[in-house]
Amino acid sequence: MIPVHFAKPRVLVLSTLHRFHEQVAGYGYPELDRIIRALSPDVLLVEVSGEDLDARADETEKREYPMVVYPLIDALGIQAHPLEPSGDSRAALIRRKRQAEQQLRDSGQYEECSWFLDRWLQDLIASWKTAADANSARTDAAVLAKNEVLDPRYPPDYAQVWDEWNRHFFERITQVLDQTKPRLALVLVGLEHSSWLRPRLARRAGFDLVDAEAVLRDILRSPRPDSPAGGQ
Repeated sequence: MIPVHFAKPRVLVLSTLHRFHEQVAGYGYPELDRIIRALSPDVLLVEVSGEDLDARADETEKREYPMVVYPLIDALGIQAHPLEPSGDSRAALIRRKRQAEQQLRDSGQYEECSWFLDRWLQDLIASWKTAADANSARTDAAVLAKNEVLDPRYPPDYAQVWDEWNRHFFERITQVLDQTKPRLALVLVGLEHSSWLRPRLARRAGFDLVDAEAVLRDILRSPRPDSPAGGQ
C-alpha cells in the first residue's frame, strides 16, 4: 500500500488492456491485481455501465472485470462508480457508431483500416514489457499518431461519437471527484481513452493528475507480495 496524504484529491488514469492482458506477460491479470492493491484507491471509476457493474457482468471483451476488477471491488470494499452511459443515451451513441462503421465498409476502406489497426496494435503490444510501458507517454503518443492516420478515412460521425463517449467519461470523473473528494481515485479505461482523458484531466482544477507511468515503475520495482494475486 502507498500511503498518500494530500490536500487535493488525486486521480490516476490506468490503461487496461481488456482481453489483451492475456498477451502481455508483464501486464497480465495478476499484475493488474497487484497494481490496484498497491495503489489502494478509495474510489474506483470503471469502464462499464451501471447495469453491468451492478450485475458483475461476465464481459467478453473487457476480461479484466470478471477476472480481477469485480473480485477486488467485492473483496476490498472499494467504492466503485460506472463511467459508461446507460439507457437511451448509450443506445443512441452505439447506434451512431455502428452506422459510421457501416459507412466505412461501404466506402471500401474498411479492410485497409482494419489491417492497419491490427498491425499497429500487435506492434504496440510487442513493445510492452510491463504495465508502465502500456501507460507510458510513448504509448499515448502512439495512439494519437494512429488517430492522425485513421481519422481522415473514417466518417465524420465516428470521431464525433468517440469524442462524446470520452466527454461523458470526463464529466463522470469530475462529477464523482467533486462529490466524493477522495484521497486517490483510480480510473480504469482502455488505453485509447487514456490518451484522450489524461491531458484534459491535467488541465482541470480541483484535483491533481498522477503520473501513471512513474507510479507504476515505482510499484513494479518494489518487492512482490508473498500472497498470490487475486486475479488468475
